[in-house]
Amino acid sequence: MRPLRLYSAFFDLPRLRKESFGGTPDQSLRLLICLMPFLADDHPDPHGLQLQRLARALSSFVDEDGGSYAVYLRYCSLHQPGLAGEARTAVEAELYVRALQGLPALYSHEATPVLELSSLPAEIDESGAIAAAVATRGWSFWETSITKIVKPSGMLLDLSKFVDSDTSEPPMLDDVLQQCRATRPPPILPDEFGTTLAAKAFADPADVPALTALYASIFDERFVPMDALLYDDNEWQDAEITELCKVLGGISLPNCTSLWLSRNDLDDNSMRQLAQLLRGGAMPLLEDLHLHGNPRAAFKLREEIRVARDGLKVHYDGMGGGRENHKQ
Repeated sequence: MRPLRLYSAFFDLPRLRKESFGGTPDQSLRLLICLMPFLADDHPDPHGLQLQRLARALSSFVDEDGGSYAVYLRYCSLHQPGLAGEARTAVEAELYVRALQGLPALYSHEATPVLELSSLPAEIDESGAIAAAVATRGWSFWETSITKIVKPSGMLLDLSKFVDSDTSEPPMLDDVLQQCRATRPPPILPDEFGTTLAAKAFADPADVPALTALYASIFDERFVPMDALLYDDNEWQDAEITELCKVLGGISLPNCTSLWLSRNDLDDNSMRQLAQLLRGGAMPLLEDLHLHGNPRAAFKLREEIRVARDGLKVHYDGMGGGRENHKQ
């Protein structure tokens, strides 16, 4: 086993406030949210393989960013019975209910970096059976969904993309940040989310209405008031645009004036869906739609989007590019 540098300390709130002052990568707080799926019903990580991978990435933050970080791991921070099942004590149940109220802000805050394993490496799950089991679990679905409602892409790291240097030194933080940049799925409407969550596995069925309500509260409080939706560089195709249009057409966005969809993989049908969405009256305050770097979409369909709404500025170039590109 490769040697790991060990750090041990309890990171209380005053220390977190003190060490977060002054900013860190992407102006984040010194609090890392780690989404590590339970690998077995009765143990989150029976052989410590997830923890080894996580520790290597965490050591990069500590070594190169000049200070310590608080780390949130659900199975270390929140009492939950395993799917196989022991019940909570009365004290544990009280602490659990109190903790639930703070979790949405912890997961969804724009300044808390999230490290997740979106897929399990072969050394953890060669057959794919564990990943199939994880996909049925409600808590894993809730964590990933609420984390990605409003969090900037730069705050999302996917450790399943991590390729270790296999040396005793921690990997370079810049390498980890670039290598592990995660994508974001379209948000999910609260009613649809609740239906999907109810079909997942829970040790305690009472978690379903509680987590559904918490998701809905963050969706209403954080997503609905946003003035700009940033979905650049997400590898989205037509299926994701279908889901996005379902959301944008199903709610009122009273403040949103810009939508960024640059450098995805949108095609002609994606553009038709966006034009239809706007003609139907969705996003009434939208002023700017950014479509740089989607070369599979025909220019005439981008023009169709532009004329779908009086005064709308559609930004594109068909050759890639970024937010400084010209307006057409």
